[in-house]
Amino acid sequence: MSYTKLACIIFLLLSGLSIPKKGFSQSAIRWEPELSYTWEPFQHWSFNSSLGGRNVWMDEASKELETYDWQFMEGQFFANYEFFNGGELGGGYKYRMIAPFNDEFSGYEHRLMQQYAFVSFVGARRLAHRFRAEQRIRDAGTSSRFRYRLSYDFPTNGQQLDPGETYLIFSEEVLWELNAYENELDNRLYLGIGWYFTDKRKLEAGVQYRLEAINMGSSESIFHIVTSYYLNQ
Repeated sequence: MSYTKLACIIFLLLSGLSIPKKGFSQSAIRWEPELSYTWEPFQHWSFNSSLGGRNVWMDEASKELETYDWQFMEGQFFANYEFFNGGELGGGYKYRMIAPFNDEFSGYEHRLMQQYAFVSFVGARRLAHRFRAEQRIRDAGTSSRFRYRLSYDFPTNGQQLDPGETYLIFSEEVLWELNAYENELDNRLYLGIGWYFTDKRKLEAGVQYRLEAINMGSSESIFHIVTSYYLNQ
């Protein structure tokens, strides 16, 4: 069986897990689309802007939300500086509108971000590391979050990714959030498949499994369907 067929089977199986089932705690389908644009106007510098959001469909048994809800919309700007050793130091800002089409429950979030990223190799395989700190300023209060993500991607055919080919990507991320009342530890596991059209365009779709509040005795499992379209200058 080819890597492409295997990837499609795994993706469909994981996507099926996000569909509500009787007796399973997952009560919603969550879809997060994103459009991302990156450009490099100067040597060593790159900039990225993105637009995204989250759509939620609830099953009939859930009374927490209406059947459909646009949970949030957000925009982000990020700047990165690449060092000679391949590491990148960056910072950015994100603004999130919560429940943008529901006046009764609407809110906001300002997020400041600082990160360091680098790549390591195991044999010929490339591993990407990202350390990020965030300050989340919301109408409900302020919190700080620290994140570490390890990701690994590879082409489904051959050793090198060429235009018109597909790739698989896996990532594992740990988040620790601190606020005035409690500390929360989360974990996020992601599996995706990407279509590399050209050096300037690619599409990625995947499923993210979130285990939230691991350290608080009442952890919650959540699945998200994620789609991202990337444009590069």
